[in-house]
Amino acid sequence: MPGKRPLNLPKPNPEPAAGSLLLRRLDQAAIAALTLLPLVSIGVYWLAHGGGGRLIEIDRAPRQTASFQIDINEADWQGRTSL
Repeated sequence: MPGKRPLNLPKPNPEPAAGSLLLRRLDQAAIAALTLLPLVSIGVYWLAHGGGGRLIEIDRAPRQTASFQIDINEADWQGRTSL
């Protein structure tokens, strides 16, 4: 007959047994809120500061040259090895 369960099977329990959860539902909700708040704050900050629209163009950055000058008479061995 449809709708009837065999007598030897236990009824399913919709709620887990007490002690089987690591955290209570209230604790889980508090941790979820404390995790969601910083994530939303980061997203708002990111959107307020351009939302990723400003990219650094590395290929178009002007070239810079560096000139190294060393006094051979005053330099220690670390300075001379950089030549």
